[in-house]
Amino acid sequence: MWRHKKPSRCFYLGLQEFTLTKYDQVRITRTAKTLHAEGYLTKESKIQRNWVGILIVRRLTTALIESAMEYGTVNWDITLYKALSIVLSSAPAIRVGDILEE
Repeated sequence: MWRHKKPSRCFYLGLQEFTLTKYDQVRITRTAKTLHAEGYLTKESKIQRNWVGILIVRRLTTALIESAMEYGTVNWDITLYKALSIVLSSAPAIRVGDILEE
């Protein structure tokens, strides 16, 4: 069975004069029950993470270097620094198996 707190307690904004009307409380409760019955409200996390793969990192750094070679660059140190920052910031997220397959 769906158990919940009063909507007025859940939506407390820190304002003393803020109150939900009875109509708003009923609407929020019904919506929460409907969403729970349909499976949209659960306690477990539903975030699906997308890891940065080696192919995306290679495409980004290759495009950066090719763009610098084709259109020129003010300073190669800056271009290489940008490429290095892309590679190093994504390195902890890349799986070792991805690197070995390439």
